[in-house]
Amino acid sequence: MIHFYFYQLLPIFPIALVTTAIVYFCIYKLLRSRRPKPARTKALSEFVLIGWSVVYLYVTQLMSFGHGSWETMNLRPFQSFITAIKYGSVGMFWQIILNILMCAPLGFLLPTVFSKRCRNFFSVLALSFGAAFFTELTQLLTGRSADIDDVIANTLGGLLGFALYGIARRIWK
Repeated sequence: MIHFYFYQLLPIFPIALVTTAIVYFCIYKLLRSRRPKPARTKALSEFVLIGWSVVYLYVTQLMSFGHGSWETMNLRPFQSFITAIKYGSVGMFWQIILNILMCAPLGFLLPTVFSKRCRNFFSVLALSFGAAFFTELTQLLTGRSADIDDVIANTLGGLLGFALYGIARRIWK
């Protein structure tokens, strides 16, 4: 199941890489006079965050996915989780896992790139939730399905990434 989605993403990687490079170059040029040259690890983290954003926008706004219940909008929290457990829906289970994993890089990269503003649990929680909520809202407004469970899973993914950041930071020091 995961490999199916990965193969769908392969064609976008060269386009995402070029887009990321252009966006990063523009941001770098705009901020060049306002800040000192970033360390290599921070510059790499910034580049990866922009790249993640490009791929995330593609996956959530352009890539076609089926919706487990074929509804336009689900506002019942944990409905996907309950259905996946109750009926043993492997597809829905993987959709939840992929939603969590898709946002884990956000939770890891936010405190890496914005070390002064995003180094605590609540800021990463708020930004992860905000990104997930905004994504589902735009999906609804553009005729795609919107699901509160995706917001929950994406937010959990951001928190998982933040937990991994905390572990990595402790190991690094």
